[in-house]
Amino acid sequence: MSTPEDLTGSLKYISDFDETNPPNTGQAPSYGDDHIRGIKNAVKNTFPNIDAPVTATEDELNALDGYTGNAADLNILAGADTAGVTSTELQYLNGVTSAIQTQLDAKEAADATILKDADIGVTLQAYNADIPTQVMSQAEAEAGTSTDNRTVTAERIKQAIAALASGGYEPIGDPYEPTSDVNPATITGLSGYRDIKIVFAFYNSGGVNAAIDVRTSGGTWRELNSISSTATVCGEIEMLNFGMTTSAIKSFFIRYSDDATVLDRSNFIDGGNGTGRHGYFTYAESLDEIRWDCSNGSIEGSTADQRAFFQPYGRGVAS
Repeated sequence: MSTPEDLTGSLKYISDFDETNPPNTGQAPSYGDDHIRGIKNAVKNTFPNIDAPVTATEDELNALDGYTGNAADLNILAGADTAGVTSTELQYLNGVTSAIQTQLDAKEAADATILKDADIGVTLQAYNADIPTQVMSQAEAEAGTSTDNRTVTAERIKQAIAALASGGYEPIGDPYEPTSDVNPATITGLSGYRDIKIVFAFYNSGGVNAAIDVRTSGGTWRELNSISSTATVCGEIEMLNFGMTTSAIKSFFIRYSDDATVLDRSNFIDGGNGTGRHGYFTYAESLDEIRWDCSNGSIEGSTADQRAFFQPYGRGVAS
């Protein structure tokens, strides 16, 4: 009588089943119970950790066909779907040949050496300088000697265009237009500029002597000119090297009316109504203030049409 395979012990699995057993000899009852117990043993040995229903379909189980990894390999993807990692994002790793973080760390920092543009016609070479983050100042733009890298703002370009159109002068604040009679009329805070130009017009209610003076901040007033026997004065004063401490050459040109009558803003003063004067003065000091001082009367401000007007302009930086 033949006997079925031995399926007892801890090393027996489904693969040990012999599909020809038990033999159809009519003798099966004598070892049938042993064979059933052996089948149970082999099944439990093959699936030792299954203690709940397995609901995977044959297609799902067959999806693992050919897989050669282990549990640790599958755990790499654990939580990826919950975290929102898509298959497209996983495919970004395609072609990666080494550690991504190592490659990122090897990249140049934002302030590292960059390359000079080859299009300038020279050999491509290292340009060892930071990408410019400082804005070019007006002083640097006018001096034109700095070799530092600077960025240029739209405001600076606008200033440059304005400077080209006005001989390099820029308005210093809003015009000074007193709303009441004053004497003197003084403009301060000009020493930071190399050159100063002031356009002005005023009516001297006293009709006698309007002096134009300059001085250092809080210093002694120095007279540029004194205009006598005039009622309405208008003109333009240009003072070169106004804020400089050496070779401070001052020059001005002024036009004024000799008429005894008041000229309001609707009038235009031409050469037939006045006289031109100019002069050159040298002061070895940095000037800061200018004033119009009437020895008799005051400068009109209370009457709108006769109100004084003073607009200072600056050019360059005193050094």
